[in-house]
Amino acid sequence: MWENQVPKSFGTKLVQAEALFGPLEEWCQAQSQSIGGFAEDKAVQEAELEGAAFQLAQALVTCFLDAENLTAAEPFRRGFSYWQLLRDADLLLRSQDVIDAATLLTTGAGAAAIADNYGISTAAVAALVATREDFADVASAPAAARAGRKGYSMLMRERFKPMRALFRDLDRLVMQFTPRPGGPQFVEGWEAARNVIATGGGGGGPVPPAIPLPTAPQNGSVGSGNPGSGEVSFSWQPAPAAEQVTDYNVYRDGVLVATVQGPSATLGGLTSGEAVTLTVRAVNATGEGPGSEAVTGTAG
Repeated sequence: MWENQVPKSFGTKLVQAEALFGPLEEWCQAQSQSIGGFAEDKAVQEAELEGAAFQLAQALVTCFLDAENLTAAEPFRRGFSYWQLLRDADLLLRSQDVIDAATLLTTGAGAAAIADNYGISTAAVAALVATREDFADVASAPAAARAGRKGYSMLMRERFKPMRALFRDLDRLVMQFTPRPGGPQFVEGWEAARNVIATGGGGGGPVPPAIPLPTAPQNGSVGSGNPGSGEVSFSWQPAPAAEQVTDYNVYRDGVLVATVQGPSATLGGLTSGEAVTLTVRAVNATGEGPGSEAVTGTAG
């Protein structure tokens, strides 16, 4: 009906549109890529690091106590729940403390006996180092994935402009085929196909409205944990249901320290009396919203 026929510009523009389609399809697939896998990988690596750090820390405590070195043992006398409460930067910091203390024992006098009696060996340290590196690699992946998807979304309209311009021209030119035999049917088919595209896919239903970014969380407050716990609790007002928030990112001095699903978080691994300044940002499928007002508190 249209190939090498007047108006020949119709065929030329169709070829141009076909060339644009592949890159646009790849762009859309990247924009709609699920971020769930990043979060799942992070959770797995986080659990592995918590267990490995706790295990070697317990060996350190026993070794130091047997040597009557209470000062050296004290930083590692923590239950498993302590390690589970640590998030991201704090977990990396505290696990590095375990690595540093264990490394000194494996390189000092009596290293062979310590390895035999307590399992604190160069191999055990290397295993914890590898586990820590694995977690460090994925710790920022969920936030990076959300930011990447937000970047794709922001540029989507601009990327579609050339294609939209081509189809505007094609819509104008297709009417020229009407007088030709079979032309009315061709034009009718073209318009029907275009209507499906305009209404959001093969189902022909209406395009769902885009979800706006969530608003900044309100009414944040920080409470101290039990005296000597090295913890603070941080809570805020839940986001409205209409914002479809899936996560909250908690920041300390602008650094992401935790990602939680509910409107509260407990941060551990702090020094008792240490001051912390925290903000929180809500996240939905569109991306991360603006930050809350900063609040300050002290660790228990």
